[in-house]
Amino acid sequence: MDLNNSQLKDELKKFEINLTLGILTEDNFTEALIKLLLSSKDEHSLLLSELIKKIINHNYKDVLNMNINFLKPLVTFCAEKTPEFSFENGEIKSNYSNVIHSSMNDFNYVKQLILLLLAVAALQEFVGANLCGPSIPEEASFAVLSDLLPVEVYTNDRVLDVLSRNGETIMTKISHPKLLYSSLLLLSADTFSQCLTHKWWLIRCLMVQQRIIQETIPDLHLLISVLIKQLREMEFLNDKAESLALIMFLTECAHIHLHYHEVNSAEMCINEAGNKLDLQIELSGAVGKRTRFQTKPVAQLVVKTTKNDSVTNQLANSDKFPKDLALEDDTVLNKIEYVNIEDNNTDETLPEEQIVVLAHCCLMQKKMAATDLKQEEIMSYVNFLLSQPRLWSVQFKALTLRCQVEKAATRKFERSLTQLEELINTATKDEPPFSVRQTGLYCTSFPFKYNLEKLLAELLISIGSVKSALDIFERLHLWEDAVVCYKQLGMTVKAVEVLERLIAKKESPVLWCYLGDVTDDPENYKKAWELSGQKNSRSQRALGYYYLKRKDYEKCIPHFILSTDVNHLQPTVWFTLGYVATEVGDYELAARSYRQVVLLDNDNFEAWNNLSNAYIKLKQKERAWRSLQEALKCNYEEWKVWENFLIVSVDVGAFEDVIRSYHRLLDLKNKHIDAEVLKILVNAIDKNLPDIHDSPSSRLKDKSLQLFGRLTSIVTNKAELWELYSILQCSGTDFKNSKDVLDKAVTFQHKAIRSCIQNSEWEEEINAFNLTLNSALRFADLCIAYVELLEEASLKQQQKSVAKYSLQNIITKADRASSRFPENFPEETVLSLKTSLQTLIGL
Repeated sequence: MDLNNSQLKDELKKFEINLTLGILTEDNFTEALIKLLLSSKDEHSLLLSELIKKIINHNYKDVLNMNINFLKPLVTFCAEKTPEFSFENGEIKSNYSNVIHSSMNDFNYVKQLILLLLAVAALQEFVGANLCGPSIPEEASFAVLSDLLPVEVYTNDRVLDVLSRNGETIMTKISHPKLLYSSLLLLSADTFSQCLTHKWWLIRCLMVQQRIIQETIPDLHLLISVLIKQLREMEFLNDKAESLALIMFLTECAHIHLHYHEVNSAEMCINEAGNKLDLQIELSGAVGKRTRFQTKPVAQLVVKTTKNDSVTNQLANSDKFPKDLALEDDTVLNKIEYVNIEDNNTDETLPEEQIVVLAHCCLMQKKMAATDLKQEEIMSYVNFLLSQPRLWSVQFKALTLRCQVEKAATRKFERSLTQLEELINTATKDEPPFSVRQTGLYCTSFPFKYNLEKLLAELLISIGSVKSALDIFERLHLWEDAVVCYKQLGMTVKAVEVLERLIAKKESPVLWCYLGDVTDDPENYKKAWELSGQKNSRSQRALGYYYLKRKDYEKCIPHFILSTDVNHLQPTVWFTLGYVATEVGDYELAARSYRQVVLLDNDNFEAWNNLSNAYIKLKQKERAWRSLQEALKCNYEEWKVWENFLIVSVDVGAFEDVIRSYHRLLDLKNKHIDAEVLKILVNAIDKNLPDIHDSPSSRLKDKSLQLFGRLTSIVTNKAELWELYSILQCSGTDFKNSKDVLDKAVTFQHKAIRSCIQNSEWEEEINAFNLTLNSALRFADLCIAYVELLEEASLKQQQKSVAKYSLQNIITKADRASSRFPENFPEETVLSLKTSLQTLIGL
């Protein structure tokens, strides 16, 4: 075959891209491609043409049963080594490097593509068997697998062991694990220099491997991240003619980032995919009814999309979909009835647009805290997708999300349960074929079948059917969940017996951890740690929590550190470590721990808040201030964070933020008094101190006056507030020459002394006594300045009378109080007050 034929190369690469996007059909393009391959007498070209024929028709079983002679040299190597990767100069290197080259003199693009198609066929069969269906009989065998993984060397248990990573075991009840391992073996070979989509399929394969391991694996995360970066730079993804490839790649990346709690990265991918489609997604409101007997329509959340009508459909619509069960309730309607018909008629969306909308929904699910509003928002996206079916995979995922949301609703719980059972049955049926199910599959974070059954078991537990749930967990070998059921049933002894029997049959670190959970014996966790070769993060995590429950903080810290050293992708463990470090006073460790939490989960407002607290203890107040800013982005409604932000803003001189946070506290609490903070704010403005940005604080006078106006309208009897209000009024101006300023300052200061004397104990307590005298003295001085500016005699006399009455009353009581404070009586202040009063009367 002439591989210098540029047209043939281009057509083969186009086929490769279409295969990755799942849009292969028997059309003129594929017919011409097969004819070109058949015209060659080269055996590999003929083999490739046969493979393409079967791949187009999604006959992956037939592909994996073909006789591929040149795979034979791989057999010995595959039986000896597990795929491992390393990084050299930013490039990924596999321990399979040059192995295939060493057995072949001419490993050209056709041979590379043959290997890639075999790997894809194995992965697609595994995905069909374990995720979307149709199921594959357990006794099914594949010739290619027999060549790669001879039975005498690779049993199912052996394959499960080699697929395990970092001491974490694979889900044991997956179907045909050899398919996944074969795909990984083939894709791990360093022989795909000419294939465009090899790295894309490797990402998919590794992500499937990650999803069948309960714990997140740092090595897999690093490898996938590097592959994503390298693939993103490839020319075909940046080609305008391949816009669908970029859209699907970005949505796949978004789901990968969400799996690893990288919410910000996921959001950027989703936004970029939406921009590529010129698609805008927003939540809006529409008036409608939810119940049969509702007489008054109310506002309902709906999803609205704005898009470019010139964008054409590139993915074919499915013609079959999972069954959407109706809500058969005597009160709640199956669907919202909108007052305006237009609100129920959403613009027709394309399949690729629905993929982006679904990704946005999953982002909201991961990003937001668990509240009723969150559930409403998710349901608005789900209803939008279910109202206009386009892809089988998107509809299946949307129905799964609806089951998760409706399980908490009393009147919708039954549908959630029956719908979930229907989805489980759908995933095992032979119809529709895989060709219908696979479109967009990798762009939806499609659930494994055992995840659906696990969710069903959790629903059964919520209605008290613990025994039925236990049966499901035992069948799926989900022993951790089974142990919880045993405990709820009061069968702890039975749980111990089951686990000991499993350990006797084949011990593993995770089983020893489960036994430790049941018996509360730390020796079991230590055994798990040793058995894993000191690689099992769960065992050290469990030891940490064991000592934490006993409040032995010093002992639990080393175990949490060991756990995070093995697997740093544990935000909950980092958070707990931060808490424990704070308790023992190790604020450096606390700060480091909380920094790791926010790196993994940027929207964790509690971690940001606690991080700021650690910085405060370390006297790094500016870093604390910035951490609290991030906390507020995550949770704008938490008054405790705003209170912390208020205090730290004062400490660092961020006076504009002081005003903003005080307003927000009044919004949330209606009433909030912190005289010390307000005193610092007023002093900064009065003395025109520079703020954190070296700007003069006097510029904030008007905003501060607004704050005091709002605050004093809520709290009318706080003397300190009125006096600070008066001081603020006089700041930054030559107030003694401004009649308007003095008028307000005198009024506020008068209210201050009235608030002081309302406290019946002001004459008995020395601090209150001094506060009242000083406030009265300031009032007298302000009145003198004010009366001097007044021109009308009547106004002068009125102001003097008011002041005289208030001041004379305070002076009289002060004279009587001299005997109560013989040692620290403020004689000079009283004398000054009397002098000021005489001066005022004489004006």
